[in-house]
Amino acid sequence: MWAKLNHNYENTITGFASEAFRCLTGAPVEFYNHDYVDNIWDQIVEADKRNYIICTSAGRTNLTSEDYQKIGLVSDHAYAVISVFDIESKEHGRLQLLKLRNPWGHKEWMGDWSDKSDKWTEALKKQVGFVDADDGVFFISYGDYMNYYRSTTICKVHDGF
Repeated sequence: MWAKLNHNYENTITGFASEAFRCLTGAPVEFYNHDYVDNIWDQIVEADKRNYIICTSAGRTNLTSEDYQKIGLVSDHAYAVISVFDIESKEHGRLQLLKLRNPWGHKEWMGDWSDKSDKWTEALKKQVGFVDADDGVFFISYGDYMNYYRSTTICKVHDGF
């Protein structure tokens, strides 16, 4: 259906997830450009609690595609936000972590809180359901999320919608 609305599959390769969500679900969509908002943590947490669809787009104007490759991310690419965690840790204080998924099923973030990060403790791994696998799923801190991702889209679709 989405390809038909866009006249062919090739026209669906790029664009905004917010447009697709609005068209396919009819649900209200919130779009946050990270260049113009300082803090959207509360909105993301609330959306996660309500099981809304959340996605994000990598790519900042001050970084190149090669910069993104070095850290395991794909520039100008959409990722799903699976869940978020706001945790108090003895070792790290307050942790704001997002669990993301690259829809390709591979190519993962390689910075702090990635699968290979030395910041993980066994207790934290258990608390967030950490799995070390090349599956496209990874954790990233909220600060790094805001630095490396350019936007957040929240689709407010729910069972009773």
